[in-house]
Amino acid sequence: FSGDEWIAPVEILKSPDQKIGNLSAVSSQDGSLYLVWNGQTEGNLYFSWANVGSSLSPFEWAKPITLSTTGKATSASVSVGVTGELFIIYAIPLNEGRGIYFIQSSDRGETWSEPKMIFNGSENYWEMVGQPHLTQTGNQVYHVTWTRNTYLDGGNPVGLFYAKTTDGGQTWSDPQEFVDYGIKSSWLESFGGLT
Repeated sequence: FSGDEWIAPVEILKSPDQKIGNLSAVSSQDGSLYLVWNGQTEGNLYFSWANVGSSLSPFEWAKPITLSTTGKATSASVSVGVTGELFIIYAIPLNEGRGIYFIQSSDRGETWSEPKMIFNGSENYWEMVGQPHLTQTGNQVYHVTWTRNTYLDGGNPVGLFYAKTTDGGQTWSDPQEFVDYGIKSSWLESFGGLT
């Protein structure tokens, strides 16, 4: 948006998967624009970035990298922490490893941590999990929401859950259900240290 009108769309990236699902974008205070998405064929997660000022040029975007996951990932979401670190949260909605996971990078996406499971859907006998969102309200303090989904309703959410960590993701609070009915979508955001 130029201030008066929207510019015409330009193609900036081609996904290694050839298909893009659940695209998530975030900008940082240092002028970077970060993208994460899941491929719809294999379920891999991909990451790329560019400087905001030159992001209209496809030549300025970093070659997409494949991020390590523990299964077919969906609902990826990227966010920037209070000290510039990057976080990606995603769901493995089905099968034995189903659950909510997150990874982090302290070097602008050059390297990433191994996936850490926040919630184990298999152990809790959930049919499906989905739609995770993460935000940070202080040093080492993260908040996560995600949905419980069911086959009987076409995979749609039937509840919304919340957990929190105060040690940078090493340990998490027990999940709390705060919506126990069907919802279409949800979001989690923090403002001035409040969630």
